[in-house]
Amino acid sequence: MKRHNGRKGSDENPFWISYSDLMTTLVILFMLMVASSLLEIHEKQEQREIVRRQIVNELVNRLGQKYPVSIDIQTGAITISDGILFGFNQTSLTDQGKEFLKGFVPEYTDILLGNEKAREHVAQVIVEGHADNIGSYEINLEKSLGRAYTVSTYIFNHNEFPDFPYREDLKTIVTANGRSNMDPKEIAELSRRVEFKFRLKDWDLLNTKFGIELLGAMKS
Repeated sequence: MKRHNGRKGSDENPFWISYSDLMTTLVILFMLMVASSLLEIHEKQEQREIVRRQIVNELVNRLGQKYPVSIDIQTGAITISDGILFGFNQTSLTDQGKEFLKGFVPEYTDILLGNEKAREHVAQVIVEGHADNIGSYEINLEKSLGRAYTVSTYIFNHNEFPDFPYREDLKTIVTANGRSNMDPKEIAELSRRVEFKFRLKDWDLLNTKFGIELLGAMKS
């Protein structure tokens, strides 16, 4: 019996050792793949921040002195005073506003999409309307949305707005938002404004090759 038990143990051990080694190897391979993906994410995040700084610097250097705008040096958000684009309580562009956009938009677009590195990272351009605290939220929401919509549609109006490089590319990533009076400035005049913002791609695990393969395996 002892010899039989001994033989049984010796017969089973190679199998369990082999299975254990296989599982250990799979775990190690999985950890290496995850580590590689995390490194890829880290590198892309670093590249994104470099590109963000480059875009913001170019916005400041090319547009900051040339146009009556204010530029957030951290995010690159560009604020255009309502008085430049619209009359008080209006959502229709003034002649001054139209001329401003004809100069500003092509240069802004060129900075974001004219550089191949920047273009690779830019995910979205937001035209965002804002209103002051005078009146109800609903009325101001309508005004802010109307102003953002008016600016966006004017840019792509082939009958009124001259053609410019990357116009069709811009159309695929632009969106118009209205914030009503949810983000007021110190005085009402400054609260009435339109902002141009850009958003870069979020590089995470699911954006990596391994993440896509892992997601596909989970769904199958």
